[in-house]
Amino acid sequence: MYPPGSKKALNSVASSPKNQLSADLQVRFVKGVVDTNILFENAAFRHQQKGVYVLQGEPWPVGKLFQVSASNILGGSYLYVFSIDAAQQVNVHWPRDAKLDEKFEGLNESAVISNTNVNLVIPTPKSGLKLEKTGDEYIGILVSKDPISNVNAILQQLKINPVYLWWIDSTKPWALG
Repeated sequence: MYPPGSKKALNSVASSPKNQLSADLQVRFVKGVVDTNILFENAAFRHQQKGVYVLQGEPWPVGKLFQVSASNILGGSYLYVFSIDAAQQVNVHWPRDAKLDEKFEGLNESAVISNTNVNLVIPTPKSGLKLEKTGDEYIGILVSKDPISNVNAILQQLKINPVYLWWIDSTKPWALG
């Protein structure tokens, strides 16, 4: 299994510079456990080209735990985080909302980031996402000035055609995979 981003790239595209949104994003993996505290370490990225980053390192085994952290997102922006596994199963990780993924039944979190000082750790600061299948895993991150009303349609299209990730109208995602 390759780490997210090992074969594909982190790609950020905006429709114009004045509309460009950005965030500080990290992928962190479990380094160890001390007492009952899980220690995470930032994964290293190599800049490949403008807006494209590749995660460095050895392939990650099935079962590897990792987190995605996002900070310095413009307050009032909307954040969506999802993954696509080797079987093209799409899983939403943020926002935790049953309308986007039934595993969040009873939750109705908003995608809006209320202020720039938020440091969001996905899934939580004391837990991790788990690589569950052999093969490439993609992480998609959408940052938008407005709610993405058709996010479910985008996610359904990704199940059919993951390449769709790179031509989603003016809300081009950052895609790791």
